[in-house]
Amino acid sequence: MLTLSAEEETAPPRLLAVHPAGPVWPENILRFHLIFDRAMDPGDAAAQVWLETAAGARVEGALVDIPDGLWSPDGTVLTLLFHPGRVKQGIAAHRALGRALAAGGDYRLVIGAGLMAEDGRILGAARQVPLRIGPAETRGLDPARWWWTPPRPRSTAPLAIATGRQIDALSLLGGVRLENDDGRAHPVALRTEGTTIIAMPAAPWPDVIRLAVAPWLEDVCGNRPHEGFERPPQIDQSGS
Repeated sequence: MLTLSAEEETAPPRLLAVHPAGPVWPENILRFHLIFDRAMDPGDAAAQVWLETAAGARVEGALVDIPDGLWSPDGTVLTLLFHPGRVKQGIAAHRALGRALAAGGDYRLVIGAGLMAEDGRILGAARQVPLRIGPAETRGLDPARWWWTPPRPRSTAPLAIATGRQIDALSLLGGVRLENDDGRAHPVALRTEGTTIIAMPAAPWPDVIRLAVAPWLEDVCGNRPHEGFERPPQIDQSGS
C-alpha cells in the first residue's frame, strides 16, 4: 500500500509507471498495466485510455471495453487487455480486423486528463507514452534458458535474471520464487526491467538458491512455460 505525504495528498494523482516499460512492445501484446501513486476511481476508466498512431488516428477496437477497468485491490494498478480476437490468429475477429498493432509501426499510448483518483482529483493533463512495435512473440517460455549468476551467499546484492522476454508484471508476483536448498521461499521483492527480472532480497542470500517458475507465469503476450498463447487449433481425427 502506497503512503502519501501531506504535500502529495493535495496534489493531482500521478502515473508512476507503465508496464511493460520498454519502448518496444510485441505486436501481439495481450495486456499492459498502469501504476498510479494512489487509489483511483474505477468509474469509466476504459474511456480514459486509448492508443493512437503516430499521425494521431485512434486505433479502434484495440482494447477490451471494461467500463470500470480491471484494478488491483488497492486501486493503484489498472490492467488493460487487448482484444483477444485482435491478438490470436485463426479466429473470425482476427481474420476480419487483423492485429491492432503492426510490427515496425510507431504509436502512442494516451492516458486521458480526466482519469480520477478516489479523492476526486484528476490527472489534469493527458499523458502520452511513445511506443515502437516489434515482431510478434508466440513461443512458450523456456526458464531453462534463462541466464543468471547465483548471488554471493550472505550478501544482499540484487539478483538479475535475464529471460529474453517481457514478463507480465502482475503474473510475476507468485509466478516466480527463489528457494533455498530445503524448498522454502527466500523473501524477495521482484520487478521487471525490460527482459530482466530483478530480485531484491529482504534478507541475506543463503548458501544455495534455486529458481522456481509456476506453470501459470506469462509474458506480456500470454505465453506460458512451454506453451504459446497462440496454440494451433486441435484437429478432431476421431471421425465424429
